[in-house]
Amino acid sequence: MGLLPVPPGLVHVPLRPPPASRLAMKRTLLLLMLDVALCIPCLAAEKDAPALRAGAAADVTPNELHKPDGKQAEKSPWPKSERYEKQILAFEAADKTSPPPQNGILFTGASNIVGWKTLAEDFPGLPVINRGFGGSHIADCTFYADRIVIPYKPRVIVFRTGGNDINAGKTPEEVAADFQAFAEKVHGALPETRIVFWSMTPSVKRLAGWEREKKGNELIRAYIAGGKNMVYLDTVDATLGPDGKPRAELYTDGLHFNREAFKMFAKIIRPCLE
Repeated sequence: MGLLPVPPGLVHVPLRPPPASRLAMKRTLLLLMLDVALCIPCLAAEKDAPALRAGAAADVTPNELHKPDGKQAEKSPWPKSERYEKQILAFEAADKTSPPPQNGILFTGASNIVGWKTLAEDFPGLPVINRGFGGSHIADCTFYADRIVIPYKPRVIVFRTGGNDINAGKTPEEVAADFQAFAEKVHGALPETRIVFWSMTPSVKRLAGWEREKKGNELIRAYIAGGKNMVYLDTVDATLGPDGKPRAELYTDGLHFNREAFKMFAKIIRPCLE
């Protein structure tokens, strides 16, 4: 049925929209209500997120980062030591096939120990053992000490790590505390074993963290000075050029030492092993 004629000057406005229009309006209204319902929880979560993040950070204190026995606390923000389990199992399998000598000289730590492939060649006549695992922190070495340190009953341990800790965001104080935990665990089982802390050194790639590494060195040196059967081996000057910057020729990639560097370090380390 057509609409009645509208007098001039007036606009015809239907009192109710036709059925099709009313259905479209209802659908639109329902969609809007659904959007609002879905957004409310998201907005609430976003509002609470900063507080939750702040709370999580506040819950972690330095003493909770790593327990004294080397086992990491559940709230630790650092990677879990268990990530190295496959490497440790490989060491244990090798030990069964070819048991390392007791009363030997154990090198342990991170990638610059792993990379020292010519260890036996550089220390001829000495019973050296390499148990480095790349990327490790000090607390990882403590965590696995019962499996790849203490069983060998080494007379000397050359310990090289700490830089990874600093690079990951640990403070010099945390690094020093972690080394103390390592030393206490080892000496709790092997009080006569000499622990040689091979100092952290500046590198081309991580030069930005050197001041914190240097502070960590100072704290560890002070701890060692007050203890016994420990040696602080300062190798910083050997890695610096006349300009006071890291010697690029000692590195394969600005971070890991090359063959020439290991030859140099062998001469520096050897007197600590006698």
